[in-house]
Amino acid sequence: MKFGYRDRIVLLIVVIVVIFALGIFVFIRPKIQQLNDNKIVRDNYAQDWQKKLNEFSLIPKKQDLIKERYQQGLDLSKEFTPEMSSIDLAKFFQQNFLNTEKFTADKVEVKDQVYPQ
Repeated sequence: MKFGYRDRIVLLIVVIVVIFALGIFVFIRPKIQQLNDNKIVRDNYAQDWQKKLNEFSLIPKKQDLIKERYQQGLDLSKEFTPEMSSIDLAKFFQQNFLNTEKFTADKVEVKDQVYPQ
């Protein structure tokens, strides 16, 4: 079967268009999809990075709070000695650790005392 000049040109153009379309669907389209997937992963990592940066910015505040609590513990321990009697120990705990405001907020009063005055 012989093709004329015009038929060969049309066939050549059709073959080039088919090869171009196959190239797009076989090589380029999967790469574009892969790039979109990578962008989603990158955005997730960026969000995690921001969360970590926020946590890192809180570290100095937490360190200051720990130092403050440690100093409060040291201050309380200065009053506590091994030679304390049970009455002195009870007074110490009631003065420093018993929160009577918690009980009086509900209109409950502590009237009985454990130790003699």
